[in-house]
Amino acid sequence: MRVPGDLYWLPRMLIDVRITNTYFQHTNLCTRKLPRELPYCTCMVCTLSGPIDLRTLPAKLVKLDLTGNAFSGTVYLTAIPANMRVVCLSSNTIAKVVVCNDALPRSLESACSFHARRKPRFMCLGAEKLDRRVGKKITTRSIL
Repeated sequence: MRVPGDLYWLPRMLIDVRITNTYFQHTNLCTRKLPRELPYCTCMVCTLSGPIDLRTLPAKLVKLDLTGNAFSGTVYLTAIPANMRVVCLSSNTIAKVVVCNDALPRSLESACSFHARRKPRFMCLGAEKLDRRVGKKITTRSIL
């Protein structure tokens, strides 16, 4: 299936996005164009690429799964939504993850899980040790 453009066309009151194995003609994901009330977003194996800005996610987002795309560059875990529980970016080509432990929400269970062969560099701001919820090595079973 081919989807024209970014996800700006999604209805504003949508509460669950699950898109898999879809070819996007426009491959960048502009997170500020996601529906502002969106709590769940899964875009797995959708040919999405380029940088991903997690600082402009919808405030009510709880789970973000972008597994199996081609996101690259640096990811900032410095201002994610207060209710966020899971951020999964496995099977992408993220080079670096910048984390501020103090800015991680209490509700967070797991962020930036990666397969061992594609693990990015982690940079922790304001602390010597990375929060244990960030950068977990995952298996296929733990994604399901």
